[in-house]
Amino acid sequence: MTEAIPTAPHIDATPAAELHFVEHRMSKNDSLALLADGESRCGIYWIDFEDGYSYVGQSVSTRSRLATHRRRWSDAIVVRFAACPPERLDEFELATIQLAQKTRPLRNKLLTSRPGGEQDLVVSVREGQSLTLPWDRTRRGGIGELPRSAESSDRQRAAFDKLASVPGFDEVAELFATVVKEAIPSPSLSQGVLWSVSALPATNMVPGWRRLATLSAGRVEVLRTFEDSNSSVGPEYPSFLNLAPGTTRGLARALRRVGLDTSSVADAAYRALPGIQTVQIPEVSQAVKLLQERSVLDSVYQLVVTLMRQGSTPLRRAHNPDLASHLLHIAQSR
Repeated sequence: MTEAIPTAPHIDATPAAELHFVEHRMSKNDSLALLADGESRCGIYWIDFEDGYSYVGQSVSTRSRLATHRRRWSDAIVVRFAACPPERLDEFELATIQLAQKTRPLRNKLLTSRPGGEQDLVVSVREGQSLTLPWDRTRRGGIGELPRSAESSDRQRAAFDKLASVPGFDEVAELFATVVKEAIPSPSLSQGVLWSVSALPATNMVPGWRRLATLSAGRVEVLRTFEDSNSSVGPEYPSFLNLAPGTTRGLARALRRVGLDTSSVADAAYRALPGIQTVQIPEVSQAVKLLQERSVLDSVYQLVVTLMRQGSTPLRRAHNPDLASHLLHIAQSR
C-alpha cells in the first residue's frame, strides 16, 4: 500500500506556492496510477527515485501518464501530485521544475537547466559512435576527424553555393566557425545530430531582409545572421547570438568592449529552455570580437551543451552538410 501524506514539501517559489501536493511513499509493488485517483486527474506530478534523481511532469490524465512512467521506471520511491486547471499546466510545470532542480538532479530533459544531471553525459550519435557532453567547456573535445565529403543533395549544394557568393560570406563563415570551434562539443562527430547549420533558410524573409545562416543546437537557435539590403551604404549583416539563462557575470563589460551595452540584450521565449537571452549585434566584426570574450563563450557553450543534453536536434532536416564541412575546415585550420 502507498502511504499518503497530505503535507507537501515546503514550496516557497511563485507560482509553485499555489500548488498543494499530496505525497505518497512507494513500496515495490505499488501502482503509480492509483496515486492520482479522485475527481481531478489534471495536474502536476513530481517523482523521486532511488538514485537521487527526480522527474517533474504534467498531464490532463495523470493516472494514465503515471502508469506509463511505472512501466519505464521501477525505482520510484516518492510520488507527489497536485491538481491544477489545464490552462495553467505549463506555468506550474516550469515552476515546479525550477523548484525541484535546486536540490535534486532531474531526469527531465526539457525545461530544466541541468538535463542529465551534473556529471558528464555520454550519448550515442551513430551506430558505434558516442561522445561526451561535459559541463566544463575546457573538456569539450576537439574538432575531430573531418568528413571526407559532404553527403548533401543538389538542393543543399545549390543553397551553399548561393550563400558562398554573398559579399560578406567569408566574414560570416569566420563568425560561425568560432562558435563551432569554441562552443560545440566534438563538433565533427556531433554535427547533423546534436547541432545543425542551415544555409539561406526561407525563415523571416521579406524584401531587402533575408536570413543567411542559422546554427542550432537541440531545439533552439544559437546564432543567426541576416543580410539587410535596405541600407544606403550597402548590405549589412546583423547577427543574433543566444546566451544561456542567467548570464550576467562579465556580460556588460564584454558588450562595452565591442561598442554595445545591455540594451542590446533581450529575453527570448523558447519553451525548450526558458530564460535564454538574445544579443542583437549590428555588425559581424562586433560579433567576432564578442566571441573572443571568455565569459560570452562560456555562456554560449553552456547553452549549447544544455540543448544537446535534451536530445538530437529536430532541426537537422534543415542541416546543410556543405556549410557544416566548410565551417569545420575553417575551425580546424585555426
